Amino acid sequence: MTARKLVALATGIGLISVLAVASPANAAPGGLPSTTTVVNKVAHKNYINKSQVLGECRTVTAGQTCSFANATSSTRTVQVALGVSKGFVTGSLNISSATTVSVTVSCTSGVMKAGQRYRAWPIGTRYDYRIKRAWNSVLFPNKPAEYSKVLHAFNPGKNRYACGVV
Repeated sequence: MTARKLVALATGIGLISVLAVASPANAAPGGLPSTTTVVNKVAHKNYINKSQVLGECRTVTAGQTCSFANATSSTRTVQVALGVSKGFVTGSLNISSATTVSVTVSCTSGVMKAGQRYRAWPIGTRYDYRIKRAWNSVLFPNKPAEYSKVLHAFNPGKNRYACGVV
């Protein structure tokens, strides 16, 4: 059944108000009404994101210390699925949609071995979640909800970082 015939059918049986609440942000492919939500949200606070290096130094000989200080930024990462935007997910997680967070890093190691590296990483909250698309049960009584795989977001804290030997 085409979308045009569905609108005519919905109008004829008094469902036009259901169609009116569907918006492009939560409409399924083809404009069919559905509701999209972020579900199974789990927050891991004080998460050290070792995939982002904010600063690094390396010793050449044994017995040296290593230090660095710099102003940089940490990246807020957000995974998406089922056609939702990053803004939709950040809104649901109640975090900023800005891409970066400023960080001023200053780290000094203890005495290190030759060739060791000393790094800084951002600290923040890591979120695990899934995207769910539920179809309108009146128009699609036998269509099951769709779920994404487990997705992740990282929300770095301002001027929060950890330093350590790699």
